[in-house]
Amino acid sequence: MEALITYHDRDDAGRHYMCALVDGQETRLTFYPDGSVNVCVLNASARVWRMAAGRHFATVREAMAAYKTERTRTAIACAEAVAHDTNRITA
Repeated sequence: MEALITYHDRDDAGRHYMCALVDGQETRLTFYPDGSVNVCVLNASARVWRMAAGRHFATVREAMAAYKTERTRTAIACAEAVAHDTNRITA
């Protein structure tokens, strides 16, 4: 599967904010310096109610294990790799 990172920002505290698009599914991800991650899959309900808080995980591995769909797992893996590379480049 292919993933497209449509948005990336990094704040002064080292948090990475990203949006990934995989097969038409948009996923918002936040990576924290302590290794935790927030994942929000923007489904129809989240778009209508605009209350997309997502789920918080202590590690990327926990986030990957929590989702069964390949689209979401691909989005998490791709975004995590980009965040890791950006840390190396900008540090």
